[in-house]
Amino acid sequence: MLKDMIITPSLDPDMYGLAELADWSEWIPFLEGTTQAPRHPGVYLIRFSGSIRYVGMARERSGKGIWGRLSKYRSGKAATSGFGEHAMDLALADTEWLMDRIEHLAASGPERTTEWAKLAIDRLNPELSWAVASSGQAAKLLEHQTIARLRPDGLLLNR
Repeated sequence: MLKDMIITPSLDPDMYGLAELADWSEWIPFLEGTTQAPRHPGVYLIRFSGSIRYVGMARERSGKGIWGRLSKYRSGKAATSGFGEHAMDLALADTEWLMDRIEHLAASGPERTTEWAKLAIDRLNPELSWAVASSGQAAKLLEHQTIARLRPDGLLLNR
């Protein structure tokens, strides 16, 4: 089960000094956040089970910025990249979740990969926070700085 796979330390919201790096939004539920995220470049944090587990970056993306990147996750179209891939990996390692999906397939027939990807993310009940950057280059730098502060815990799914 997922709970058994995740070590959850006590998480003071700024125990890593992230507020020194940027002005982060409040934490909000993933689905709500994917509709409210800014259409500017920046960095987003994803936490579940009480820990920040993923740091992502979005450049300008044709004027879609953070919103555009998170929309890919929300739609299930990012099943093989970034947080979407990590959510799928965790789901596929959970035999209980797989058995439920197989029972559903037997009863209802096949589903698209995008549907499985959305369900893989939903099962984590993730929350989002983000910081807007002045450019894609500034977002990339902020992403590196943020990962450097969080990586020592060993909980980040980022490769």
